[in-house]
Amino acid sequence: MEILKKKYDNFKNCYESLGNVILVQEQLSTIAAQNPIAQDLFTAGVIKHFELAYETAWKFLKQYLLETYEIDITSPKQVFRSCQINIHHSNAFILHKTSTPSCVLLKVIPAKTSCFVFIIS
Repeated sequence: MEILKKKYDNFKNCYESLGNVILVQEQLSTIAAQNPIAQDLFTAGVIKHFELAYETAWKFLKQYLLETYEIDITSPKQVFRSCQINIHHSNAFILHKTSTPSCVLLKVIPAKTSCFVFIIS
């Protein structure tokens, strides 16, 4: 359970960093519009933070499936599919609930392709 909490904390931190980077990019959009190099740097920062959030999300879900359902999967695509099959409930499942009203809710929405879209709110 300690490994799961660590992976969740890593994911949560990466997700919050992604939100902060997006917020800063929106706030500095006028500067970026005047300077293509700055625009490229802001965009690269958002992409890098998204990649990190995605990576930590699937690794957290992998550990969650292993500890909760004893399912050991190695690829992100298989992890997302297994989450949809095993912990599917009205197209959403709560991964972590806190005592405060804010919680991390991860909705699994089948896309038209073989991948899935994850919305975290």
